[in-house]
Amino acid sequence: MKWWPIGLLAAAAVASALNVAALTFEHLLDPRWGSEARHLQAVSLIAIAAFSAGGVWLIVRGASAGWAFAAVVLIAAVGFVPRIYDARLKAEVRASQSAAIRALEARVLAEIETRRQDVETRIAAQRPYQGDEARLFMVFVTDADISSAGGPNHSPQSIALLQRALETKVLDPNTIVKQPLRADRGPEPLSINFYRNVRQVPEQSLLGRDWTILKLLAANGADLTRPDAAPFAADLRKKETPLYGGLYVELK
Repeated sequence: MKWWPIGLLAAAAVASALNVAALTFEHLLDPRWGSEARHLQAVSLIAIAAFSAGGVWLIVRGASAGWAFAAVVLIAAVGFVPRIYDARLKAEVRASQSAAIRALEARVLAEIETRRQDVETRIAAQRPYQGDEARLFMVFVTDADISSAGGPNHSPQSIALLQRALETKVLDPNTIVKQPLRADRGPEPLSINFYRNVRQVPEQSLLGRDWTILKLLAANGADLTRPDAAPFAADLRKKETPLYGGLYVELK
């Protein structure tokens, strides 16, 4: 009896079993890797053991080495079944994420169009944004960037609307707003409110989008003579250095 076919079977069984077991470690913190996946892994390990034992039994009984190669193929195949399941699961997750991003982008684009119509209506009626309306308009402007969720950045469209609203005076950078859920911050001008939201750590760089918005507010009448506007005015005097292709801006 030749011993190398048995050695080949043993090596194939160990490699295939390790391949199955490795999935457990790859998905230790993955909540999607549930009972169905673990059951499939257990069945694969049992099948690996069964085919290995069957191959050894055939070799011991004098079967040709071809049976050993056939058993090795079967062992490798059942060892990859959980991998196939894993690939399908990942494809489903990617499809779900893509659908969620498309739905999010559709909502953002609809909001941009709704805001555009609202701005034009307010311009025609000479009805400026007041109080919380103005604050929520600024939230809309920054929320148009969904790149952090894997979608595109629609900030250019929302910033263009902001510029239109500022230049036509339906949005006043000095209108008084109140930051919700912040008892430590009283009513303050819109421009100061936005500045304090995006420059909470003055020593750090800030998003290029936010810097563009701040400059628009300053260029369209933001009152920088107020004592609480001093940091804002100081930043405007600093040299700006674009970072990462303009994604961030450093002020020195």
